[in-house]
Amino acid sequence: IHVPKMENNVYVFGDVTNPGAVIFEDESNVFDYIDSAGGLAKTSDSGRIILVSPDGSSTLISDKNNLFGRALSKKNIYPGSLIFVPKDVGKSTGIDFYATAAPIFSSLALSIASLNSINN
Repeated sequence: IHVPKMENNVYVFGDVTNPGAVIFEDESNVFDYIDSAGGLAKTSDSGRIILVSPDGSSTLISDKNNLFGRALSKKNIYPGSLIFVPKDVGKSTGIDFYATAAPIFSSLALSIASLNSINN
């Protein structure tokens, strides 16, 4: 029988500035661990944070500005827990926005030029 060594870390992954392991602290909540991992990225979905406990159970945590989210963020976090912050697919900024919009406008311009040449 192999009994794994007890981990003293909480893992923060997803759309955070510096994902990875953070030292477990008894009184910390979900948002304290996220702040320890560099905080939320600009495109993160703070309303759908997932806390996975070492036993495999998971809890959906909503935004810390929400009263319900603050209450759930104080849920017991154990060493070996995983916090996942998903990316908000609706947020596009800077180059990502232009990389998405450019082909749309290009196709639109090509369609208009094609229709114009058919009419002539």
